[in-house]
Amino acid sequence: MSNNNNFIKNIHSSESNEWYTPVIFTEAARAVMGEIDLDPASSEEANEAVRAGKIFTIEDDGFTKEWFGRVWLNSPYGFFEGQRGVSCAGMWAKSLRDRFLSGEVEEALMLVNANVGDKWWMALMREFPVCLVNKRIAFRRPSASKKKSQPSKGNSVFYFGNNFEKFRQVFEDEYNLGIVVDYKNSKNK
Repeated sequence: MSNNNNFIKNIHSSESNEWYTPVIFTEAARAVMGEIDLDPASSEEANEAVRAGKIFTIEDDGFTKEWFGRVWLNSPYGFFEGQRGVSCAGMWAKSLRDRFLSGEVEEALMLVNANVGDKWWMALMREFPVCLVNKRIAFRRPSASKKKSQPSKGNSVFYFGNNFEKFRQVFEDEYNLGIVVDYKNSKNK
């Protein structure tokens, strides 16, 4: 029983931040946006699948850099070091939202846990279309771990852009990754 408890603790731990995007999601992202110009929370190994023109690593500190173009973001999971309760994904989502609304970012997709109980996630859902992924994602792990990992939570992909129909068509119809919801615009119908 304690081995199972350790497994659960590790997959929920903020110490396990390296969850690399599976290729099918970055292929879908390119089908929506054309290319990926920037991944602001990446590594050389993670970028093998993302194939962004530019990446910012943990050493670069993507929060402090200027973002641009078409962005793919699979931010670190867990909590900020020394700030228990401050969600990494929530802070990255706020940064991406602000940069998109200011025009710094042209178009973006962000892969996150489907944290429907978190205020930041619900705020994004009220404002941007989201694909509720139809199964738990088998993330790639750093090559040192030699295995894929499947989180204990569902996932979602938010779309920041002006081509909702393309996002819906690619993620829902062509790649069958889940159901796309546009809460903001569905209220007006």
